[in-house]
Amino acid sequence: MLDPNSYRMLAVGVTMYRLYANVICSLLTTWCISKSKIPDTQFGFYPGRNALQPMFILRHLQDAAHTIKPSNSSRPHTAFIDFKQLDAYNTIPRQALCSHVHCIRMPAILLSALQSLYAGDQYLLQDEH
Repeated sequence: MLDPNSYRMLAVGVTMYRLYANVICSLLTTWCISKSKIPDTQFGFYPGRNALQPMFILRHLQDAAHTIKPSNSSRPHTAFIDFKQLDAYNTIPRQALCSHVHCIRMPAILLSALQSLYAGDQYLLQDEH
């Protein structure tokens, strides 16, 4: 039990990064909510909202279309976009994102913290084994 080679390495870097990212996420979310920067139509990645709300709205619109029949048609037209197929999370233009949050007057300290998440950081994990 006293031999250090009998223990696995512990990678703290990822844990610290996740903790930092979660703190930044909480601060950004609080700021966005307090300044009404997130529209009512945003359901994903928003506290207290989930897929049930838009499904309820869609179902209500479907029932209304059958009742009202706008333009002599009882069929509502919808479009669903699968962002996973578009690889949306890996192709976010980060400069445009930072420019947008600057334009909506995000405090400089929050903007700087957001940019630090995307800075090109690298680390090397060495294992002697």
